[in-house]
Amino acid sequence: MIHTIPEEFILHSALYKNIEIKAYQTFGFISSETLASTIINFQAREQNSIVADLYSQILRKVTR
Repeated sequence: MIHTIPEEFILHSALYKNIEIKAYQTFGFISSETLASTIINFQAREQNSIVADLYSQILRKVTR
């Protein structure tokens, strides 16, 4: 992974907030499992390598 967000900003990023919103819309609640599922779904469709790296970083953060 080449592209990253500083660790302290990951959970405050617009990308993460978008993931939270989509997880809530899809599952009706937010948990590490619903976030991980949403990220994996987004990541599978992402063609931009920078954004894909950021999804990987966020996935690692929420599954710790």
